[in-house]
Amino acid sequence: MSDSAKKYLLASLALLAAGAYADEPRTIPVAEARKIAATGARYEVEGEVISSTRYWSAIQDDTGVMQVRNWTSPWELGDIVRMTIETVAPSNDSPGYVRRIVRRSQVTGHRAPKPPQEVRSYDVSRGRIEPLSPVILRGTVTSAIPDDIDGAWSFLIVESEGDQAIVSLRWPDASARRDMSHLIDAEVSVSGIFLRQGDGGRQFMGRNILIESTNSISVVQAAPVDPFASASPLKLDWPTDITAIADGHRRLAVGTVTASWMGRNFVLKTDDGHPITVKLPAGHALPKTGMRVEAAGFVRQTPFVMKLSNGLWREVDGPAPMQLPLHVEARQLFSDVHGNPVVNVRYHGHLVSLTGTIREVFNLDSPTRILALNCDGNPIMAIAENMQLPPPGSVVEVTGICIANENSDSDDLIRLSGLTVVLRDQSDLKVLQYPPWWTVDRLLVVIGILFASIAVAAFWVAWLNKLIRRRSRELLKEQIAHTESELRIGERTRLAVELHDSLSQSLAALSFQISSARSAKAAGMDEAERAHLSKAEKMLDASRTELRHCLFDLRSNTLEERNIETAILKTLKADTAEAEINIDFHVTRSRLNDTTAHATLMIIRELVSNAIRHGEAKHIMISGGIKGSIFSFSVTDDGTGFDVASRPGQNEGHFGLAGVHQRVSNLGGTFDLRSSPGKGTTATVTIQLTNHTKHK
Repeated sequence: MSDSAKKYLLASLALLAAGAYADEPRTIPVAEARKIAATGARYEVEGEVISSTRYWSAIQDDTGVMQVRNWTSPWELGDIVRMTIETVAPSNDSPGYVRRIVRRSQVTGHRAPKPPQEVRSYDVSRGRIEPLSPVILRGTVTSAIPDDIDGAWSFLIVESEGDQAIVSLRWPDASARRDMSHLIDAEVSVSGIFLRQGDGGRQFMGRNILIESTNSISVVQAAPVDPFASASPLKLDWPTDITAIADGHRRLAVGTVTASWMGRNFVLKTDDGHPITVKLPAGHALPKTGMRVEAAGFVRQTPFVMKLSNGLWREVDGPAPMQLPLHVEARQLFSDVHGNPVVNVRYHGHLVSLTGTIREVFNLDSPTRILALNCDGNPIMAIAENMQLPPPGSVVEVTGICIANENSDSDDLIRLSGLTVVLRDQSDLKVLQYPPWWTVDRLLVVIGILFASIAVAAFWVAWLNKLIRRRSRELLKEQIAHTESELRIGERTRLAVELHDSLSQSLAALSFQISSARSAKAAGMDEAERAHLSKAEKMLDASRTELRHCLFDLRSNTLEERNIETAILKTLKADTAEAEINIDFHVTRSRLNDTTAHATLMIIRELVSNAIRHGEAKHIMISGGIKGSIFSFSVTDDGTGFDVASRPGQNEGHFGLAGVHQRVSNLGGTFDLRSSPGKGTTATVTIQLTNHTKHK
């Protein structure tokens, strides 16, 4: 780029900047600025930079704190900055999030930034921290999750003192994301920014700590090389004392695998008889049923069951105890000893056997399927994997591990929603009785086929009758079409005559003005000659416009439109390129005959054309409606306006409003025109529809 081009570019940018900041915005406190959401609003704020990311900074004053996007020179933590902010509409990927863009800024001072606040997981999950403030969280990483919504994010679950906090890691882009699983079971110290709600694709995730680099994670104690050797035995005098697991590290349990399901879950019956549900990370193989294993995982305790999440397992030596099934009735699973309805959680983890009828089979991820059983009126779900299943209607005996189903979706309390039986292998499913061939379902199918045959026959007869009626009406339709064609030709002829008369009047006046100009020239009256020629020019322009409208009307099918608004748009198509047209026309086409409809379209076109050509209008509103038998419509513009009493008329070469008056008079209506210089114009037409309706 040449030096002259660079100077020109710099000068242009300077002029643009000067124009953009010609009006100084007012200075307001942060608390007031946070309430502004109007797009394009500009205001000035002064505050301290308390935290910053690659995308935004947090500004704080005595009234509060807020996020801004700094599009000026970079700031340091502790800088006191006076800035001009513009509110920008939210982006498509973050609807509802108001962006505050810093257009210019000036660092007016600096103070030593406050050290990050040391917090606990409990403080984060309960929101007991000032928003957007820098914090340090120490705890044990119990899970590392790559985001399935946005590839540029990962999440860590950090646990301390029995509570959990979410740490959001924003990578520079999706290609920079790395596996964080090596941090699981490591004790870490995380330096980040506390957010009351998530960012990016997890905008509504909730409270979390945001970091933008693995440099913000300091490993205090690395994850153990052998998680089984380092894990402390789980205290199983359930319910477990929460203080025994407050450090968040993995715990160890030893026992026998009694059931597995869904590719990631198995039940471990410990040596002292406690059932523990173990959930494995994705991609880890399940142990076989009956295998003796030790499992290491993070404790997730509820009021009803004990779980180990992110669990690992390995086989150990030792005898697997024999477990005999408990033969139960379904009512025992859903009632207490007094017969009151409850979900009987004491059966959780036990091997049970019960009888029921298969009502339906649900196919989940192969090879898992769920049997919906009816056991003496009680619904029971049974999970079967890699099994041959009998058809619905079969009476079966199922044997499996009973699992309590928990549900926390409806409220903050974890509740039991039912019991599920997990079958171990094919031998756990015994068919006691297959359904009979002649079932109610098959009977319904036969009845359905009979009804379908009757319906087809009835349809055939009805179709023949319809064909006969249609053929008998063809001649009548042809006659009606011929009559309508004649009426259309007559109406178009009438419109052509009407437009011809109007054009003829304009041409006659034009001839008169030219003749007068010739006479004035012969008499040496230059001013009179110029005046007559000016009027002639205006009349010629009006005649040309009238001729263009005439040709458009004769070629168009606007009168055939069933929707009046569509007909108006077609009529105005050639005249509204320079103005925005809004139409609010609540009139049914059937209420107007062709004469009234045509006159309405011509009046609207003339009024809109005048507003654009003479009033230089940019916005025009066309509205109309019918109340009783009174049809009224109006055209309102934001043009320059004029003095109605002294407006130019036919003598000055303006025939438009005179033509409108004539059309309204022919319909027996009234025409009201209101305008004043600089305040736009409103024209209203009112017509009595007693003799104007198209259909009664």
